[in-house]
Amino acid sequence: MRTVSFIHEVPSGKINETAMALPNRLLRIAVVLLVIVLAVMLATRKAHSNGQRSITVDGRKRTYELHLPHPYDSSRPAPLVLVLHGRLGDGHGTAGLTHFDKVSDAHGFLVVYPDGLQRSWADGRGFTSSDKNGIDDGTFMSALIDKLSSDNKIDAKRVYVTGISNGGFMSQRLGCELSSKIAAVGTVAATLSQNTAASCRPARPVSVAFLQGTKDPLVPIQGGPMGRNGSHGVILSLADSAKKWSHPRRLRTETRSA
Repeated sequence: MRTVSFIHEVPSGKINETAMALPNRLLRIAVVLLVIVLAVMLATRKAHSNGQRSITVDGRKRTYELHLPHPYDSSRPAPLVLVLHGRLGDGHGTAGLTHFDKVSDAHGFLVVYPDGLQRSWADGRGFTSSDKNGIDDGTFMSALIDKLSSDNKIDAKRVYVTGISNGGFMSQRLGCELSSKIAAVGTVAATLSQNTAASCRPARPVSVAFLQGTKDPLVPIQGGPMGRNGSHGVILSLADSAKKWSHPRRLRTETRSA
């Protein structure tokens, strides 16, 4: 290792002045470097931050957050994942809860976090405020997929949706109603609602994954009424939900205890 020493001779009368000047000079350099670092960080954050965006659907402003993978090659078609929050949640909070941004960066897909009106989705159970107000979240999701596909190069064969609880029930509904645009659905703490199952006629096969707790006090794995006297709707059991999605000639249902 090579060591270099700097010796600075100072007249005796100017020792104090020089001692003060050097720290001040170093402080100025440190401030300049800090400003440069912050500017770079801000530019990077601005280029890759989610940020809230909006579209108008059925005369209503609908909001969402979009994350582009880093690095992002806009010339190549990329998968798209829609992540739906639970009731009383929102897209921004779900981004922080799920850490899908990191997964997006690692695997090169776009991830979007839509917001339900009044923090809920019209998932078909008839329970949420969006259901009661006749909100058509299916049209919103369809328009959102079209918007993102227009603005970005999306692989139309690899559009997926996932969600938890209210967002999970909504994901199931989207799999039924938007099968022409959605390749697969993954739900957490949700199955098929009885209402959605009754009208579910997907135009093409959809891959579905369920993550369900055997002792979930809110979403019973055996199905039946949710809430007091079924006030939160009636749902199918996990097994019956899986059967609903399975091809009758290739039925294979696997349930694991959590």
